[in-house]
Amino acid sequence: MRLDFNVSTERPDAATGQRRVEDDNRIVESLPTIKYALEKGARLVLASTWVALTVTQSRYSMEPVASRLAVLLGIEVTLADDWRWRRN
Repeated sequence: MRLDFNVSTERPDAATGQRRVEDDNRIVESLPTIKYALEKGARLVLASTWVALTVTQSRYSMEPVASRLAVLLGIEVTLADDWRWRRN
């Protein structure tokens, strides 16, 4: 499922380097669709972009989004280790 999770985040915490989502409206707006698919038995892979696909710096990690989504859904959300699309 392709979703728009391009959300703003806080600056990284000085101690942990972790970031939190500042405005989760786009995540919250996707919940009815995600929940519907899960209730119907779907196993989901959620895809979203955040800045350019070629950027690999950890500051552009989708981890804050995955963490917030897990809280909102009340389930575990696993973040893929390798997200880059490859042409065979």
